[in-house]
Amino acid sequence: MLNYENTFFFILLFLTFQTASATSLTILTSPVGSKGCNGHPAVVRSLVAGLKKIGISFNKNPCDENDVAESVVVLSDIQALKQAIQWKQSGKIKKLLAGPNLVTISSSEFEILGSPEIDIILVPSEWVKVNYEEKLPILKGKIQSWYAGVDTDYWRSHFEKEAKIKNLVSRKRGSEAFCKFAWFNNYEESSVCLKKIQWRDAIIDTDYWRTYLEMVMRIKTKVLVYWKTESEAFCETIENSLQKFVFEPVVIKYGAYTANDYKRLVSECVFAVFISASESQGIALAETWAMNIPTLVWHKKKIAKYSVFSPAPYLTEKTGRFWNSLDEFEQLLFSIENLLPTFSPRDWVLEHMTDEHSAYLMMKILKGFMIG
Repeated sequence: MLNYENTFFFILLFLTFQTASATSLTILTSPVGSKGCNGHPAVVRSLVAGLKKIGISFNKNPCDENDVAESVVVLSDIQALKQAIQWKQSGKIKKLLAGPNLVTISSSEFEILGSPEIDIILVPSEWVKVNYEEKLPILKGKIQSWYAGVDTDYWRSHFEKEAKIKNLVSRKRGSEAFCKFAWFNNYEESSVCLKKIQWRDAIIDTDYWRTYLEMVMRIKTKVLVYWKTESEAFCETIENSLQKFVFEPVVIKYGAYTANDYKRLVSECVFAVFISASESQGIALAETWAMNIPTLVWHKKKIAKYSVFSPAPYLTEKTGRFWNSLDEFEQLLFSIENLLPTFSPRDWVLEHMTDEHSAYLMMKILKGFMIG
């Protein structure tokens, strides 16, 4: 949610761009005159949707060079960047932003980011910025962090009732004792014993707990395991730990699913475990948070090619926890019932990482450069 100061800034920004020209910004993901759209589809989608929502005029991959605006952002495609650099040299465009999906730090084309015609280089997070500056020191002062947003209308959970019940659990006397009993036993066994369970001198409200138990045991015993890097043996170790704590791991392999597949699987889970050595932003993480599902993220101790790195650069206490070892992971599993009520991942996304926030940040970066 945008605060007053940001909203006031945006009004000034909006008026500036709307009065400057019919088209304020051109987005490129391929050279003008070519067919197709390269780059990360989620990044392109977010910026396009966000700009529309906040009312900024723009075009994407125009067919004719005459339709290119004075300000250009090349999200992806090295050939498109080379074309835009030529436009800047000839005076055809005034502002050139490049990134965040153009090159990797090990790419043979990395040096092109040092071109003086590029005004701002966009990267997905601060740890990427640090490594870029170490690789090419002349980039210092030219790099800005910019993240893609999430379509929060699409990425949302339909288990509203279950969430409300879960919130009530933490306020019910005796909840901890019963939750542990229910969590580690199947519904049939638990329902037989409901009336026998007591917490100190308080008799448990059996109707309430039966409703809760039915929902938890039927819907929310699955845990998503997002497997992007590391060996199959490592992934199986994580699955075994989850099963030891009576969770049902559901493994999804990076690159082997559709958005609909991912949304369906996430909606069936109580939390997610991410196995990825590094993420420049972690869009899948943000999509998971938007579904109001917290994440337990493995943090590798070292990656040789990076001085700093992160498997989840935007993880906060509201969206999940890091873990470094199997012992740490199992400690989190042991305390997960107490942790779950402390998370509010969807709220965090709504406040920080919607399409509108992403587009607003893009325009703020461009506006800040124009003022400077």
